[in-house]
Amino acid sequence: MLFARHDAIADIPGLARELDFKLMQPLFRKYSVHPPQIAHYTSVETLEAILASGDLRMTHFRYLNDSTEMLHGKQVADCLMGAQVDRHDATSPFFDYCRFLFGEVDDTAIQYFVTSFSVLSDSAEMWARYADGGAGVAIAFDVRRMGALVGEKDPYYIGRVTYTAAEQLELINPLVEAARSVLRRYSSKYGYDVRDVAVQMLAAKLCSHLNHHSISLKDEDWSSEREWRTVFSVLKNDPPERKGRIHFRADGRPYVDVKVMSVEPDDIRLPIAAISVGPIADAMKIERLLRQWRYDSVEVRRSVIDSIGRPRWPGDHLRTP
Repeated sequence: MLFARHDAIADIPGLARELDFKLMQPLFRKYSVHPPQIAHYTSVETLEAILASGDLRMTHFRYLNDSTEMLHGKQVADCLMGAQVDRHDATSPFFDYCRFLFGEVDDTAIQYFVTSFSVLSDSAEMWARYADGGAGVAIAFDVRRMGALVGEKDPYYIGRVTYTAAEQLELINPLVEAARSVLRRYSSKYGYDVRDVAVQMLAAKLCSHLNHHSISLKDEDWSSEREWRTVFSVLKNDPPERKGRIHFRADGRPYVDVKVMSVEPDDIRLPIAAISVGPIADAMKIERLLRQWRYDSVEVRRSVIDSIGRPRWPGDHLRTP
């Protein structure tokens, strides 16, 4: 049974604000610096759907090409908390509980939907994997002009995927240290009990942020993709209208369509900077589509890649033929 320490009640709001501020710092760093352009590799048919609707279709993270990536991120966070447990100090029981709580977070608590991009706009590897074997396009978006619908309470975010252990620790270690510093001050004054609602609050906040960052931590084998992604989240306690944005494909895969608006008030078009045409794509058809949907001023770039091999994925050599 949970309880609140009567003498600590007045301090809890300040405690929550302090931890929120510290946990948000890595988010600010993660989402505040972007490359000038990011490219979405896709088919010509999907290009037409994007131009017609102004939407990006964001896929539930469980159905991404790398089915292990959320698992990888969770393993990184789990190891980091495990190191705190192994310190065998006053905060170790807290991080031991956080490891348990973190492992209990399921898809219904926070559902993440993403669209993948790359800073590479003409990559043979990316053409093969994501752009219809080279017959598709790479849609280059002007990141500085990417916005959301006016009034969107919780819009999508644009964040970089990290691949190396050093980068990943730099991103999430401050979260653990923030929780550690706040907890130590609280427990030195009021003691530590996992049933204390203040302790529960600290653990829930830490695990929520760790879970959010886990979606952008990938194994280094994928680093050649130089990926960035838009992220749209749906929480269990979100209002029905936000939950209602989740739809399902014929095969059962959930997705969310998110409107991408230009931040320029007099331009209702998508903030597309250029279209790269795949090595074996029909350039004339792509140019006709751009004219049809009034994107005729968008630069069309021809790929310099000579040939496209079959798609090769990290771990292919480990898979059963």
